[in-house]
Amino acid sequence: MIGPSGEFGIHVDGWAPLHATIEGWVESLALAHHAFMWAKQVTKLVGDDVDGIELDGYEAASR
Repeated sequence: MIGPSGEFGIHVDGWAPLHATIEGWVESLALAHHAFMWAKQVTKLVGDDVDGIELDGYEAASR
């Protein structure tokens, strides 16, 4: 769905914005497509495996 401020998200039991703009959503799809085309290996993690990712050397993105 498109929110009142132009953000793109999912609305089931409540509103969950995924991207600030539709353009941001399209750009993220293009970036993911490019990465899948050129990456030598792609690993998808789900569930509890996501909690095991070490993020100590990274900074949180500013919003």
